[in-house]
Amino acid sequence: VTFEYDNEVLMAKQVIVDVNRTEVEFKFPEELRKGAGVLTVKFVGTNNDKMCGFYRSRYTDLDGESHYMLTTHFEAWYARRAFPCVDEPARRAIFKITITTEADKQVVSNMPVASREVFKGGKDNKTVYQSVEFMPTLKMSTYLIAFCVGDFECVQKMTKNGTLVIRVLCTPDTGVRPSNGKL
Repeated sequence: VTFEYDNEVLMAKQVIVDVNRTEVEFKFPEELRKGAGVLTVKFVGTNNDKMCGFYRSRYTDLDGESHYMLTTHFEAWYARRAFPCVDEPARRAIFKITITTEADKQVVSNMPVASREVFKGGKDNKTVYQSVEFMPTLKMSTYLIAFCVGDFECVQKMTKNGTLVIRVLCTPDTGVRPSNGKL
């Protein structure tokens, strides 16, 4: 855990986790000055089946087979189940989201993709993964952040004034195709 401001980087000297309150406290060697800075926290999160935070959702295809996608529901204070944050609706920040998953999955978030790196890993170093980095968000509350990982089909269209792309994602085999979808 580091905090950077004015070209100075402070490393946290202690990290205190309170599981019951779902809070984490970072102690730095000196008091942090008021103003803008960058807090960097590296962590590994997990998903759940509770339909809140970052969770796994099951769907059935037209052949009756079950499939899964990973998605988010952060309103009002479930973002803390997915990543360390100040999870209060009145607090806002700019978020830079990077998601690493299997390379054959689609990854979407609030912002456009900035970069995508494909690499091999896993126990046998043969599994193909991707790391997808998204453009930084606008200043926003944590409950507005969204990301999904799965097999999706997409229909999209530019607004008439050409300033916004409207995109609808759905699971495969739902009959929505770019050729017949209308927005």
